[in-house]
Amino acid sequence: MAWTAPTTFVAGKGITHTQLNNNLYYNMQETMVAKATDAGQLFQAGGNNSVNPVQIVTFAWSGGFVTSSTSYVTITGSSFTATLQDRCLLIWTADINTSSNTNSARVYCSPEIVGKFGATDTWASAQGGNSLTNIGFDFQGSYAIHLGAMGPGTYTFRLRLRSTDGSSVANTQGRMTVIPL
Repeated sequence: MAWTAPTTFVAGKGITHTQLNNNLYYNMQETMVAKATDAGQLFQAGGNNSVNPVQIVTFAWSGGFVTSSTSYVTITGSSFTATLQDRCLLIWTADINTSSNTNSARVYCSPEIVGKFGATDTWASAQGGNSLTNIGFDFQGSYAIHLGAMGPGTYTFRLRLRSTDGSSVANTQGRMTVIPL
């Protein structure tokens, strides 16, 4: 039931049970407190006098994923789903290490939204390159992107990884968080 504007009561006029139900009971069911069903929920305006709960989804993984691919490959265990109305903020972090023996090696770590947006160097976290002075490197980074015009639906998110020179790259742990907007 939608929120209804409360009745303006005047002296000398009786109050009916329908008015009390509409003004108190049903309107209270439209408050954020009544709509909160899970810890960590946020609320979004759904229109005039309307709020909708939004569930933040966080997914973490750990393990010993290793690749030497120069094309993006999915980090084992990094896939999860989240339900969106249209847009979201995607935040990710990953522990990456490599044993490259060249100063030109780069490692790209990029999210992918299956069937919507592929992993790409454009929005990847990247480490390495000419800034390397030692053989091999480790890094942990956190990154965020705003994804618009997704459309309503349930999407599969996953993190993908690649090396530019074919050197061995490992992911030891990571986390992705989706905040529907």
